[in-house]
Amino acid sequence: MSDIIENNALTRRMFLFNLFAGTAGLTLMHPLLASAQQAAVGPKPFPFKLGLQSHVLHNLSLEEALMKTKTLGLTWWEGAPVHLPVTSDASKIASYRQMFHAHNVRLIGYGVVDFTSDEADARSKFQFARAMGVKTITASPRPEALPLLDRLTQEFNMDLGIHNAGPEDENWGTWQKVLDGMAGKNPRIGACDDTGQYLRGGSNPITAESKFGKRLYSIHLSSVLDGPNGTKTFTPIGTNGGLLDVVQLLRFLKEQNYRGILAISDEGHPDDPMPGLKQSVEAMQRCIHTVNNVMLAPEVIK
Repeated sequence: MSDIIENNALTRRMFLFNLFAGTAGLTLMHPLLASAQQAAVGPKPFPFKLGLQSHVLHNLSLEEALMKTKTLGLTWWEGAPVHLPVTSDASKIASYRQMFHAHNVRLIGYGVVDFTSDEADARSKFQFARAMGVKTITASPRPEALPLLDRLTQEFNMDLGIHNAGPEDENWGTWQKVLDGMAGKNPRIGACDDTGQYLRGGSNPITAESKFGKRLYSIHLSSVLDGPNGTKTFTPIGTNGGLLDVVQLLRFLKEQNYRGILAISDEGHPDDPMPGLKQSVEAMQRCIHTVNNVMLAPEVIK
């Protein structure tokens, strides 16, 4: 009789345990079973921040540019001064921020901004960027401005990416010049890699990114085609013959855990940018899907 009572008690305990385990889910699951289930789901896609460098829509007002950004299916922005001129007017700043909120666009970068050794001017730009909630400024500073920027980036707790404006840029036209500018400065002085401009100068933008390491704070995405007499012309990403290796670029950035913006900055058709931008966005989305979902041979990355 005591055996029957004990068995009944055990049955009730097992019933309550199973009921609780079913409610609790994975918290009471055997570790091996939980691991197997997680493996079946697979890793999360890498959160690339595909967005826009707003200067490509410089012929439009801020609100019109934000509307066009939404039609492209993008939510991230590096805002250019043409859309966001520096101001200390609190009501103007509030109206800017409201516009971004209304269109569900995230402003995470500001530039490209010029800096000299004029501290009042530099400070006003940092104050504006902070008021707009920006974490990164992209800049084309005069070399003599770097000691000032070294100090202000620390004071404002803000990153600054030195932008390469092409082979004509005497100060920052090569990744070596950008590295030299970063040397001896605090880690918040870093780089903005303009892929098309490096390609125009005959450099691989991925090589530049590998040199910058964790001090890569922004990427301007554009591609180029080989032209006559060694020239290179801008073209939308995804164009046949385009020199930007997007998949290899994305794989490198994923491996480096890059969390900055990928700001499309196609400069090929400034008077009618939308068709090219649409092509670039679609090409980037395809490549992002490939990098996040397709097993690629490891030897592709060099």
